[in-house]
Amino acid sequence: MTMKINIKYAALSLMAVAGIATVTSCSDDESYDVYGSNNNFIYIAPQDYSKGFNCEVMTTPAGVYGQVGATMNVQVQLPTKDTVKVSAEVKATQDLVDAYNEEHGTDYVLPSQDILSGMKVLSSSGVGANKKTSAAGDEIKVQLDASKIELFRVDDAENAPTYVIPVSLKFDGAEGPGTDRPFVISQQQGIAYIVVKTSKADNFSSISGNTVIKNTIAKTPAGVYGGISAEVKFKNLIAITGDMQGTLVADNSLVATYNAKYSANCQALPSNILSALTVTPATVSEGETETATGIKVSVPEELTKNLEGSYVLPLRLKTTFANGSSVDEDDVVYIVVTVKTQLINDSPSSIIGTMADASTFTAVEAENMDVAKYGDMFSGGWSARWPFTTKGSKASFVVDIKDTKAITGFGCDAYAVKDYTVSVSTDKNTWTELGNSAEHKSKTNDDWNDIYVLYGGVSCRYVKFELNLNEGDWSWAYGWAGMSGLFLYFQ
Repeated sequence: MTMKINIKYAALSLMAVAGIATVTSCSDDESYDVYGSNNNFIYIAPQDYSKGFNCEVMTTPAGVYGQVGATMNVQVQLPTKDTVKVSAEVKATQDLVDAYNEEHGTDYVLPSQDILSGMKVLSSSGVGANKKTSAAGDEIKVQLDASKIELFRVDDAENAPTYVIPVSLKFDGAEGPGTDRPFVISQQQGIAYIVVKTSKADNFSSISGNTVIKNTIAKTPAGVYGGISAEVKFKNLIAITGDMQGTLVADNSLVATYNAKYSANCQALPSNILSALTVTPATVSEGETETATGIKVSVPEELTKNLEGSYVLPLRLKTTFANGSSVDEDDVVYIVVTVKTQLINDSPSSIIGTMADASTFTAVEAENMDVAKYGDMFSGGWSARWPFTTKGSKASFVVDIKDTKAITGFGCDAYAVKDYTVSVSTDKNTWTELGNSAEHKSKTNDDWNDIYVLYGGVSCRYVKFELNLNEGDWSWAYGWAGMSGLFLYFQ
């Protein structure tokens, strides 16, 4: 029978599913049968048939992986008092493959007889009396024997074929009082075309997420905080049989590669730290494509307290398949370690010191601000502010606090300011940077102002604010862009 006839039967079957036919199984009045046929068609449930039966088999450095098969529910065109039994059988003929290719505009290939002989029907199905669709969990399952997967091996990645395996429903009889309508397998929608896409992947596994992980070791007046640690997930291109384990292996030969790629000047970690590196592997479980938890990397913190500067730890992904084969993957994760002096406490329990009256200070330098208008910020009312002179991306000022004191916290209230950096000096020549507001966490004072709290007091007479401005802020249009509050705490 030609494909045109197959399509006709499928269309007629679908018309019945949509409720166009009003025939019941107990009627023998042919005037109700819009098909001009007395058959009760059996077909693959539309929700399964429409999504297709697509499989993928991949050739990897450690073997060929994938699953080939289909799971499908079945339906009858018209409910009956009989229980209908249905199974499946491989009908892999070149005529069916040719017809499929012609209909879909493809050039898929019929697998070898050796592969087809491995297609097994693992379970049959059926439709109960007075039902139309097989019950949940009662699907037909067809699957290729795992020992045959190797036959899909691909040697040339550019010419990896796609196969199609036709599997037909098979009527195995009915139990019940009987019906005057013969049960017939739909000639198109009763056939599942299992499409098997093959490919070759030299790198089967890869890092999930960022491949550059930043660690900071902060040296503060209260001690050294932070260390070297990371959790790195990895994923596979497809789900495979058996668990896969992944680990990370240090490779200092890639330090130069990182520096060149990111225009950095990082050092390699010392050998004593590398030898103390602990790596806990992670696993992609059978049937999954990604690790639930990541590979964990750590170094004892007592070994990192004396580091100075910036470092990079390159770690290459190494995977081990269930058959014991190991692969050094292309993917590398870089752990970048920056050691810096940090004066701001990102988790303060309270604000140290007492807030000074900033109106008693004097502005001695300013950029994009008029030092003579410093006092406008304290004139009172909603409009009190020290305005920016022109709309731009930068502004700065230096205040003289009139005496040498130990600063313990700072903050400001402003319009059109994105973030700011604060530095202090005793002589206005040598400056100590306290930190940038965008890089730290603040503590709210009693007036709901954000205050950045230091670990301890830093001696100073001059305080400098360097402001990054938001040129798109609404306040420019109303003349509100500027400083409206300055908060400095001292011991």
